[in-house]
Amino acid sequence: MAAFGTSGGIRYLEYVFLVGLRPVTNHAQAIELLESNLVETLTLIAGIPAAERSKQPPSGGWSIDQIIDHLAVVEVRTGRLITRHLTRQSATEDELAATIGAEDRMRQRLRDSTPQIAPAMVQPEGRWGSSDATVAAFEAGRRETIEFARTTPVPLIDYVAPHPRLGPLTGLQWLLFLAEHTNRHLQQIRDRITYHPQPPTSHL
Repeated sequence: MAAFGTSGGIRYLEYVFLVGLRPVTNHAQAIELLESNLVETLTLIAGIPAAERSKQPPSGGWSIDQIIDHLAVVEVRTGRLITRHLTRQSATEDELAATIGAEDRMRQRLRDSTPQIAPAMVQPEGRWGSSDATVAAFEAGRRETIEFARTTPVPLIDYVAPHPRLGPLTGLQWLLFLAEHTNRHLQQIRDRITYHPQPPTSHL
């Protein structure tokens, strides 16, 4: 399998462009995807100076700092759902059937570059006080989710919870959502960079 990371392999964005959004069928795949996506995220953000992060785009929309804030709150809230609530009760056959096609729904919504209005609870509000603290919150949330996926004795594919816009998702589809959602906003960050950053040392 091709490496996902930015060091010595193809970026996640390039991977999904080449092979399409495929279902994640086991915990190991999900963990590899989340880890490589985390490396890509941290590496990109670390190469952007603070002044660039806080700059408001001339055309409007979120600054890079605001995008990071949104990513962090989605990561923390979704991670809490996956690690604390999702596995309380196994899904019924009807609930599992309703998750069929979720990857297509994800692709249609998250790969659409049309601006979308985020729900109020995940709007950027400067919750963590500084850009670096927000990045740390994102990283901590992602690592907690990865560790849960690595150590949980239950198969996450057998559990379902609804996403407000994508409909019912299995636990593995929720993990895929985290990577896809982050990837959507990484592209927005790249579009806002007005210089060519020098990549720092990898976060591997």
